[in-house]
Amino acid sequence: DPAGLRCRLEYLLRNLIRCGDLVNATASIGITCHGYGHANPPEAIDYIVLRGPVRCESVQKWTEEENGVFLSDHDPVCADLAFT
Repeated sequence: DPAGLRCRLEYLLRNLIRCGDLVNATASIGITCHGYGHANPPEAIDYIVLRGPVRCESVQKWTEEENGVFLSDHDPVCADLAFT
């Protein structure tokens, strides 16, 4: 069941972040799954997760769309990372 697996993975990710092991570099970018504009509801399911001596300099999602043609049913996410 894909929905059940997604819920379990999101639960695991939230708990790992809460415990301090991981940093969700994409926490500020909002939804990433739009289903070509038809997702109900749209949701955040794409992440860049960091651990160790790495910091996120910037993060963005690509929301380009031209004449109703999207890059994907998800907004791709991209980050500039640096070793600390």
